[in-house]
Amino acid sequence: MARSGAASAENGKNTKGEPMERLREFIPPDGGYGWVIVFASGMTNFFTLALVQNFGLIYRDSLKKWDINNAQYSVILNLQFSICNCLGLIMGPLLRAQGYRKVSFWGSVMICVSAALTSQVNEFYLFLIVYSVVGGAGVGFVWSSTSLAINTYFKERRGVATGIAWAATGLSPVVFPQFLTWLRTEFDVHGTVLITAGIMMHSIPASLLLHPIERHAEFKSVGDDEDDPEKAGSAAAEEADECKNLVEASAVRPVEVFGGEEAFGSRRSSFRKRHSLPHAVHVSGGDIIVDTQDTLGLDIATPISLHSSRVSLDKMGSTNLRRTVAHSDFVEALEEVKLEQEPSLEVIPEISAAKHDSDEGKNLFCACMKRVADYLDLALLNDFRFLMIFIGMTLAYCGEINFSLLASLVFLDYGFSLEKVAMLMSTLAFVDLVTRFCVPFFSDHYKLDSLVMYSIGLIFLGTGRIMLAHLDGYITILCVSAWLGLGKGFRTIYMALVMPSIVPLDKLASASGLQTMANGISFLIIGPLFGYMRDNSDNFVGVLYAIDLFTAGAIIVWILEVVCRRNRKRKEAKKEKNAA
Repeated sequence: MARSGAASAENGKNTKGEPMERLREFIPPDGGYGWVIVFASGMTNFFTLALVQNFGLIYRDSLKKWDINNAQYSVILNLQFSICNCLGLIMGPLLRAQGYRKVSFWGSVMICVSAALTSQVNEFYLFLIVYSVVGGAGVGFVWSSTSLAINTYFKERRGVATGIAWAATGLSPVVFPQFLTWLRTEFDVHGTVLITAGIMMHSIPASLLLHPIERHAEFKSVGDDEDDPEKAGSAAAEEADECKNLVEASAVRPVEVFGGEEAFGSRRSSFRKRHSLPHAVHVSGGDIIVDTQDTLGLDIATPISLHSSRVSLDKMGSTNLRRTVAHSDFVEALEEVKLEQEPSLEVIPEISAAKHDSDEGKNLFCACMKRVADYLDLALLNDFRFLMIFIGMTLAYCGEINFSLLASLVFLDYGFSLEKVAMLMSTLAFVDLVTRFCVPFFSDHYKLDSLVMYSIGLIFLGTGRIMLAHLDGYITILCVSAWLGLGKGFRTIYMALVMPSIVPLDKLASASGLQTMANGISFLIIGPLFGYMRDNSDNFVGVLYAIDLFTAGAIIVWILEVVCRRNRKRKEAKKEKNAA
């Protein structure tokens, strides 16, 4: 057996004669072509966001002519962001299968097609299809793929690269409001959006610059033992010997019999854990991918002893039998049970079969639910701190994004011209951009907590909306816009850092997936309510206060979490002190 294992290793094949894949990992360039990736990611996002962030500025007057009210307008925008966020659940497998270059390319194409079609529609349901659904899917593809591309090419300089890419993206809401306002004076709404769609097509060649990492990175093998055929053969032989010993041990050690199942104990579990990884992992494009069939528990075959397949205890209705027998007495015990249970089986065979089918259906349902829970990593919700921060993040994100979508309508509600509204939006975006550059240096120097800084940003935004609800005058609102930009900069930076600060790295992807799914659902349910409130009031004051309630709710939830955590630590310290 050892010789055959060694021979298989030398030939580069496994025991089934199939080629053995080598585990490799790439070394991120941290520069070089990575800076082209940064430029391409920034430009892709810069062009694709041109219409998303200025939809209300372009369509405000036209929507009234087409009898599309504020509630329907909110549905259009929130459905787009809902689809964009809910796609996070499938983006991982899609990016592994197709790569970030293809995903970004097709996302850019979808956004451009969506914008071109949107320029020709004037009905609510057509906006939902061509703008919200198609455009939302495209935005989700682009955002996920460009983020993955930067994280793939950079490791040590990832923060710098991400900052530069975000800076390029942040220029979009600074430049485009002015440009689109000028277009709006020269063309009608259809022509303006069609020209914007043509400009957005620059994102397509930018996405093609996102080369796969294999073209520009060096690779190294994982582990030195794989390069040594003798060591690889020894490992295979050791695995085979342990498997043989495990089967032989089942013939002499006590086996617990209950309902026809055998509990092999911890040795079998540890064996599976230690030896399932080489079969569950393979490499595709430099990424280590886990085989979902093993990870999600689809491999549900249970081992049996050498003779346990002769008679099935389930078929004999011995679900109440529970005893421990040595393997040498196993067959004899089964024969005794068979004689005792035969009359009952003859009397109620249909009831036993129905009960067996019912149990199988129940077990299958439970297994499916467990796989779904494992896939989404719902066990994270058992952690009280994560749950409270998760709820607060969902409340805050829903309110803040809806304010960003409604900002142009709020400014237009003051009666300002399009030129003044464009200046207000550009001022907000410019201060936001400057804040993104300056605040990280300050927080890194003083080592401030991400959740605290995020809460500070929310406080800036909440107070800014209160001022926006009660003040007037162009210069005053311009100053309020700058204040809101300051808060938005804080929020944008630290929103992405809260989850990594409380969740282990191996759980971060699952936590982010849960968060994006919750955000998508909240957009779809809560977002249209803000538009409905505006339709049933004279201005946006009630809407601004409603958004502030979400912000205040998030901060209150986080304060309660801190208080509960400190009380729990105080009680634990008191118990330890009393025990000592």
